[in-house]
Amino acid sequence: LPQATENTITELDTLFEEIEKIRENGVAFNREESAAGVNAVAVPVVVDDVVIGAVTVSGPSHRLMGSRLTEELPDELNETVNELELNIRYSPE
Repeated sequence: LPQATENTITELDTLFEEIEKIRENGVAFNREESAAGVNAVAVPVVVDDVVIGAVTVSGPSHRLMGSRLTEELPDELNETVNELELNIRYSPE
């Protein structure tokens, strides 16, 4: 796999292991894998058991790190996504 930064996953087995963790935990992290100095966290938007999108927050790695990245933001994103999913599911067509 092409390497964008020194943190990019380049081995297929490692990528599949990471995808499995994302499925289990319902949250994905990007720790300077796409761009040096940028971290991100994302959670899926799921309606009727179908992933229809994702919501992500990204920013400078010196600000998005530690528990802010791994606990606080995922919790806030999940709250936002839960409300969004309800609005999508129960909105008039």
